[in-house]
Amino acid sequence: MHPRVPAGGHEHSQIPDGHVLDPSPLAARRLENARRKATARQIIDRVSSAIGEEFFETLVKNLGEGLGADCLYLGEFAGGKAERVRTLATFVRGARKCRLDYVLAGSVAALVSTGEPWSCTRGVLKKVPGDELLLEIDAQACVAVPLLDRQNRGIGAIMAIYRRPLPSARESKSMLETFARRAAAELQRKQADAALRESEQRYQVFISQNADALWRLEFEQPVPISAPEDEQIEQIYRCGYMAECNDAMARLLGYRHASQIVGMGFEELAKHAYPRLQEELRCAIRCGYRFDTVESVPVELDGRTRYLVRSQWGIVENGALQRVWGAIRDITELKRVEEALRASEQRLSELLENTHLLTVMLDLEGSISFCNDYLLRLTGWRADEIAGKSWFDLMVPPEERDQAKAEFASAGRDASNPHHFEGALLGKDGRRWLVAWENTIWRDSHGQVAGLASVGRDITAIKAFEAQVAQSHKLEGIQRSVTRMVNDFNGLLTVIGGYCSILLQSKTETDAEHAPLTEIQNAAQAGTVLTEQLIAFTSQQTLHPELLDLNALSNAVARKVESLLPSNIELRLDLDPTLAKVRADSSQLGGVLLSLAMNAIEAMPEGGRLAIYSANVEVDEEQSSRMPGLAPGQYVLLTVADTGVGMSQEVLDHLFEPFFSTKDSARGLGLPTIYGIVQQSGGHIAVESEPGAGATFQIYLPFADADAQPGPR
Repeated sequence: MHPRVPAGGHEHSQIPDGHVLDPSPLAARRLENARRKATARQIIDRVSSAIGEEFFETLVKNLGEGLGADCLYLGEFAGGKAERVRTLATFVRGARKCRLDYVLAGSVAALVSTGEPWSCTRGVLKKVPGDELLLEIDAQACVAVPLLDRQNRGIGAIMAIYRRPLPSARESKSMLETFARRAAAELQRKQADAALRESEQRYQVFISQNADALWRLEFEQPVPISAPEDEQIEQIYRCGYMAECNDAMARLLGYRHASQIVGMGFEELAKHAYPRLQEELRCAIRCGYRFDTVESVPVELDGRTRYLVRSQWGIVENGALQRVWGAIRDITELKRVEEALRASEQRLSELLENTHLLTVMLDLEGSISFCNDYLLRLTGWRADEIAGKSWFDLMVPPEERDQAKAEFASAGRDASNPHHFEGALLGKDGRRWLVAWENTIWRDSHGQVAGLASVGRDITAIKAFEAQVAQSHKLEGIQRSVTRMVNDFNGLLTVIGGYCSILLQSKTETDAEHAPLTEIQNAAQAGTVLTEQLIAFTSQQTLHPELLDLNALSNAVARKVESLLPSNIELRLDLDPTLAKVRADSSQLGGVLLSLAMNAIEAMPEGGRLAIYSANVEVDEEQSSRMPGLAPGQYVLLTVADTGVGMSQEVLDHLFEPFFSTKDSARGLGLPTIYGIVQQSGGHIAVESEPGAGATFQIYLPFADADAQPGPR
């Protein structure tokens, strides 16, 4: 290395050939250039044969010594969570190598990353206080040059760092620029090699670890795609071989490792493949070996039934098939899951459709997303008529809509528990049912609340039955109270009647006391009639049942009624000629029928129609559940119906209670007495009525035993 000329010196220095240097400025510059070139040639000679890591190490050592730098640093810009500078090689005078990696921001490297050199001949730490490398070197001066790629983008930096101030940065900058291009080229080659290795590693990992069967088929001779199909297939079998595959492909063919089948001829491979392979080859030939995906029918491999999806694409060059890439995915488990899901959905569908439960799904706006057939059959709607329509507008009575919407909102807010609600369901024809709903939210495939799912049970009959049971219990309580009253009343009547008889025996009709005593006796007799009615209601009256033809009884009552009918009332009889006989007290039952007919006439002051019907009926379990005390079986049904003023629900609730009447005065038997006679006869009486729609009384009496003898009269 040439000795340096002291800064500002005028001494003569010897050059290698022994000539004395001219001390003039021009001569000094010439000497400096010659020395720089000589140094550059020496460095070039030393690094010319080095590559990679060896090149970087050799370059920084020789360049650092040649520039008299305390540190020569070569680094590349590396990405990551924060952009960093990664050390490629360092030379530190009188110390160990520095392998510092540091954050790019705030460093000298960041200043040259834009593509321009940078230098500072003194006080560099004041200008770049955050540079970790300068801090470690305790630098005073620094000269940095960027390493640029082919697009002139900064990919690294080379820096000469000094612990002393520099008179000038020109020599260091010039020398660094001389080697920056070569260093950048070597860095790009290094990065390309690393990227290639990483790509190859990713490729190898992808192939070897992939769960799908991946393979590449090569041919000893390319297969002309213009040849006939059979000839192409024959050449594929003869010339094809497995050039590359993964373990998954080997396992699919009954082997353990890919190495066992790599290099194996296609003809041998085909022996382990599924039967439709040749057919799939023909499909590939017909589509010109373009990319295609085929799902095979179930195949038998390894003694198991499998479902496979095969994708393949051929490489065709100069009219011949060079190689084929392919992938086979075993979708057996997926198929089984799909089949299980379909079976589960089918079972759920059958459950929803075959059970007598109402099922409906509403979206967040309350529109109908789904409902089962049972709901459609019950309400009379078709699916296309209600799909997407508002549930509240179609299925909820107007007076209950606000409450139903509030229940809907409440159920949507509470996602943890089912929400119970009872409300009316409105049919297409206006008919109503009372339904008990169990509501819960349902979610979409992303887990978001999508609406409300409701399962309902028709409780109309149950509620009616509960009301009748309550009424029955109420009447039973009244009966017990009346029984006690009847006993006490009978005692009073006995005393009154007895004393009247004693007193009247001692009186004549001319006596003044005779008339009052007679009135008292008549009142006692009237009380006796009332007592008999109460006894009949409490089922304590003695009846005289016999085999009875209700048709004959109805005709007899009709003849009596006809003489009393106003001209504006029509009497209609519809009697079943095959009517079975019943066992009942004819006089009491005749009184029941006559009283009902008279009540009907009084309920039609403006005229109308009175009808008496008879029929044989079968009462099933469902009907029996709606009429307490009436067991399933065969009954004679006797109906008395009118088109009169009808009765309100309040009147119906108290209709059979003792002493209750809708009239100021009554003729015939009262309704409580009628109730008692029918019940004591083993039957049941029901009534249906609405204001302005008339009333219908139905009397059910059980069939009589065919072999029974008529009872005493």
